[in-house]
Amino acid sequence: MLFRSLKRLPDRRSASQWVELAPRLLYPFLVLGVLLINTTFVMIFIVPKFEKIMLEFKMKLPFVTELLIAVSRWFVQFPWMAVVLWLLVLVGFNILLFSSRAKWHVPLLSWVYRLHARGQFLRMLGLMLQTGRPLPEILDWVLESGLLPTVIAARAGRLATDLEQGQPLAESLVRHELATAPMQGLIASAQKPQNLPWALEELGESLMRRGTRISYRIVMVAFPLSILACACLVAFVAVAMFQPLVSMLEGMSGR
Repeated sequence: MLFRSLKRLPDRRSASQWVELAPRLLYPFLVLGVLLINTTFVMIFIVPKFEKIMLEFKMKLPFVTELLIAVSRWFVQFPWMAVVLWLLVLVGFNILLFSSRAKWHVPLLSWVYRLHARGQFLRMLGLMLQTGRPLPEILDWVLESGLLPTVIAARAGRLATDLEQGQPLAESLVRHELATAPMQGLIASAQKPQNLPWALEELGESLMRRGTRISYRIVMVAFPLSILACACLVAFVAVAMFQPLVSMLEGMSGR
């Protein structure tokens, strides 16, 4: 029974849900990154020459073009800022993908991650309790195995200390954010008829399913929004570059 329960434990290194969802968000951001690199090249090397031509023709530039020129001047003065910003984005993305502490505390992402992390932990407790071993002993085994994410392991260690001091399980789970307040009564009542393993496993499965549904919905919204951002960037540069040219051609044809 113990061997089967250990085999069913979630592996913190796999992070299957996040690894599966990351490429869906990474692809549009890579596309946006390529567009921004091209835009940066245009603003640094093309727009200053374009501005000089417009000044020679003494044309009044549209607001969109003036805005693009203003941004290009900033990039010309501080070209290293673009590299720094991209490095920060890449570092931040990797931290959010691989750091359990970051996912636990970052707004919005923490809402989804906590559902999944709590679900994994409660499901693990339910599975391990089926072995008939005392809960403090089970927690010691799991903590020593290193299977838990860092942010959950720290809370599980404090939970083990509470249980050794005789604190109620349900209250300690809520205190250390391993369960939500509405679950406290259900966990406490499940201990009386000896249904705790089943109740914890069902609660864990429910939280994990809910977290998966919400994360997929977020991705379904974020993906088209990122594509829309790419389209808006392309449209902005196209309008800023070609609107003065159209005005110039119209002026020349009128002559």
